Parts: sequence; structure tokens; C-alpha cells
Amino acid sequence: MSAMRGKALSLAAMLCAGVVVALAGQPNAGAEPRRPAVTVDVQTYNLDLGADLTPLFGATDIASLRAAATGVYADVQASEPEQRMRAVARIIARQRPDVVGLQEVALWSLAPYQLVGPYPLAVGPYVASYDFLALLLRDLAAHGQEYQAVSINTTFDSATAIPVAVPISDTTAARYTHRNVIIVSKALAKHATVTNPQQANYQAKFTVTLLGQQVSVGRGWASIDITRRGRTFRFLDTHLEAYGLPPLKDQIRNPQAVELAGVVTASSNPAIVVGDFNARPTMCATWRRPPDPDDANTIAYATLQGAGLAEVWPLVHPGNPCSPASWTSGQTSLRGPVSTLSHRIDDVFLTAGWTALRTDVVGDIASDLSRPDGLWPSDHASTVARVRLGDRPQLANSPG
Repeated sequence: MSAMRGKALSLAAMLCAGVVVALAGQPNAGAEPRRPAVTVDVQTYNLDLGADLTPLFGATDIASLRAAATGVYADVQASEPEQRMRAVARIIARQRPDVVGLQEVALWSLAPYQLVGPYPLAVGPYVASYDFLALLLRDLAAHGQEYQAVSINTTFDSATAIPVAVPISDTTAARYTHRNVIIVSKALAKHATVTNPQQANYQAKFTVTLLGQQVSVGRGWASIDITRRGRTFRFLDTHLEAYGLPPLKDQIRNPQAVELAGVVTASSNPAIVVGDFNARPTMCATWRRPPDPDDANTIAYATLQGAGLAEVWPLVHPGNPCSPASWTSGQTSLRGPVSTLSHRIDDVFLTAGWTALRTDVVGDIASDLSRPDGLWPSDHASTVARVRLGDRPQLANSPG
């Protein structure tokens, strides 16, 4: 081989190697480029409004309304909201989630009233007596964890739903406002942007008869968009209906789940959906021995699955998806040191593109009690999860 030919071959080899190196640094033709992965810690918590409202349903006159309302408000006071929100704040502060979806974020307010004819009407402004949101944010800050409310969905306000003031004494009327609220840590806000707060109530509503009138008791959702490392995803918080006709009480809840699925799939961004779904996991419908008839309450859950949503708990624990460690509901009383949780309805769902890294239930053990003599922070425990939006598209339950 001549020296000139050898040099030519060597030059050609070098040029080819250079081309290979250059190509190796470029994305494959037609392949979607890799994007930064984003990890986020999330939590869902039903705070428990502090009383059972059903005694109000069906009141036919002012006397029966007042008697029921007096009992309801007494139960709220006995539930010690300030003490409970302090305990909830302690639990959340230990987890340090980036974003939290809250349900039953009660606002109880009082106002003076007078009788106008036979009807009580408020004659002064309502003043908050227990604002669960304000209490919780204050107590989180006391733990060095600052959060801000970024989307609020008001689903029921007795001052607008009921045609009269609701008396609880000779001089005082009470007002109840029910809210779903998303709070975001200020630590997250330093390296992410939160935009597009939205909220709405479901068209499907539970109605009750009160003073001879039909009163709607709504449920709804709140959402925000979070952009981090150039990736935008939606966080949505909801609370589906708990009441309905026996045996499963799901006549309102199931169409609400259809509406929710439509809201989620209408977005082009990947989503995290948290909340109190009041429906049990499909994989747990027949797992108990003997069977529990209430475990058949799975239609709303199945609707979300059918829309492409996957729940975090069974993704992380595929071998034990119905474990008692996952239970979040069934606490029969706020009082008493023994947990009676019996099933899971407080969930974190993911659309495609997410990977579930870990999950846990908190607020379910004796050390979480608000007081040593036995006061649970809520009648629900709380699900927390760490999830990752991958660097390339993948299904929520794909490995990696």
C-alpha cells in the first residue's frame, strides 16, 4: 500500500469517526427529544368539617331547623377545630409536600339575626368563628412551612343556598361554607410557576328538601398548572358526592366521576388528580373474606381508570393493593385512641407520563392524635406520594 493511499484511508477513517461522533450527539431522526424529568411531592387531605349535616336535611319549619342547627354547631365546637388543624399542620409539615389538595375546608361564621315576620334574617355581617384554611396556613407557618392557597372551589354556602339565616340561639345565626382548596409551598414557588387557577362545580348535584324548598348541595373541583424545569403539568383536587340512595349511595357520585374524567382528558398536559373520591378501588371489590358489600362501590373509580388514570397506591404496591396500610376512611369517631379506618377512598391518580415513586398514608396512627387523650385530626387519613414526570413519554405504570 502506498504511503499516499494509506494517508487517504486514515483521513477517511477520521472523517467517518467524526461523523459518527457528531451523529451520536444528535437525537434520532423522528424521535422526540429527551426533556428534563420533574419530581413532585403531593398530598390529599380531607379535613372533616366537624359535624354531620344530615340532621338539617328535611327540616320543615324554623323550630326544627334551629334545633338541628344548634346540635350541628355544638358538634363543630366539640370537634375542636383549632386543635385538629394544629395536628393536621404538624402532619403536613413532616411530609413537606410541594402541593396539597384539601377537602372539607370548612368556614363557619356567625352573625346576629332578627325575626322578620316568622323568618330569621341576618342583620349584621358574618364573622368567621372557625376558618379551617386560615388556621391551617397559620399553623404550617409556625412549623416553618409556608404555604399559600392558589385555587379555591366553594361548593356550598348556606347563606346563599338556604332562604333564611340559620339560628343556633336567640340572637345568633350560623353559616357554613364548604370548600376544596389547593395550597402550594412557597419553597416550590421559588423554582416553579403556578398559573391558570380554575374551579367549577359538577352539574350532578345532591338535593335536599329544606323548609319546603329544594336545596342543592354541590361538589366540585379546583385545579392549577405548575411549570417546572420547562415542563407543565396540571394538579387537580376534588371531592365526589358521599350521599345518595342505598345500597351504594352512588347515583350522584358516578356521573360526577364522568364529568371529572372529561375535565382531566380535556387538558393536553399530564395531570395529577387527588381527592376524596368516595369510591373504593376496583381491585379491592372482592378481596375480603367474608365480602363487604360496600366494597362493590367501585364505579366512579373504574370511570377514572377508563379515562387513563392510574392510582399511585397499587402502582407502588402491586402485590398488596388493598393493604390496611392504605386505608384512609371509616373512622367512626374523632374521639378515642383506636383507629377504625377500614378502606381507601382518598387517592392520588396519574395520567400517562408519570411514574409513581413512593406513597404512604399519614394521620392514621396514635402519634398523630391531636391530644393524648384521643382526638383524631380528621375522620380521614391522608395519602402522600412522590411522583416523577419522566424525561420521555411513558405510561404511568411503566418502569423507570
